[in-house]
Amino acid sequence: MTKSRKAVFIGFLLIMILLCIRVSMYNSIIDKRNLEPDLNSSKASNHLKNSFKIGDYILFGKYNNKRILWRVINIDEAGSPLLFMENVITIKSYDSGGTVHKYSDRVKFGSNYWENSNIHQWLNAENQISQWIQNPPSNENVFESSNSYDKEPGFLCDNNFSLEEKKLIITKINRVLLSKIDMGMKMGGNRLFNNVRNLETAYQNYDEAYYMEVSDKVRLISIKELYEYVYKRGYNTFRKPTKQALEQNTEKGMNLTTNDYCAYWLRDPDAESSYQAYTAYLELELSCHYGTYFGRQGIAACLNLDENTVASSGAGDYNNPYLITGKV
Repeated sequence: MTKSRKAVFIGFLLIMILLCIRVSMYNSIIDKRNLEPDLNSSKASNHLKNSFKIGDYILFGKYNNKRILWRVINIDEAGSPLLFMENVITIKSYDSGGTVHKYSDRVKFGSNYWENSNIHQWLNAENQISQWIQNPPSNENVFESSNSYDKEPGFLCDNNFSLEEKKLIITKINRVLLSKIDMGMKMGGNRLFNNVRNLETAYQNYDEAYYMEVSDKVRLISIKELYEYVYKRGYNTFRKPTKQALEQNTEKGMNLTTNDYCAYWLRDPDAESSYQAYTAYLELELSCHYGTYFGRQGIAACLNLDENTVASSGAGDYNNPYLITGKV
């Protein structure tokens, strides 16, 4: 082979080697791009399952045109966060009096049977309620006509929650205690609840008390949930009213400000009464001496979100809560 042919041949080999190297690099890039959706999908899946932790603050839905601030107080085994309102957002009766009730005390003072109560029906309604299960919470049926809400659209109405947000709220089956008069509805328990005015003491005899299970999306918090998920975690059990709650309040004798603590309803009844339900006030202080038609107690509800819920913005702390809109 002449020197010129040898030089041409070596040049050709070098060109081929360079081409092979470039093809190999190109294929490597393509393979990496093809892998990226899978990697991102895996990361997204992990994010969906682990978006929130107990103690996080969340803005979700609104009431009276103000976004509602919640705190994650528990996450169940399926990964569903339990949210509890950080404030009293409205002041309402638990139930109302009226002739639809069977027993005379309930006719006068309302009922403490959670499942059929006005507040349970209102919290889970998406529209204005045309047919109340019991007596409507009208001016005629609540104490001194204070804070009636028979004509107010349900809490889950479109003005408060978008369709996307509503889809994130899941239905849960929850335990609620029973009063003596409703013992025929019991699903478990071996004795009547021992009424006490201290949260810690009340918790100690909760699991043995007569109870039933109720399916709902939005609920008032129970004695047990308040103790285990709020008090025991070191969070405040007391609640202050929002400015909007005070502006909406028609019971002017309350004289509350946004810096004052407001008693709020729990879903559990006074076991010895047919018409009184528990309220929480300060750290360990409970009360149950109010008839449920009494419209001077606050509403601080709780609900469970779907385990795949993600936040659109925020850091999860009090000053920069996660914002959940139902849209990613």
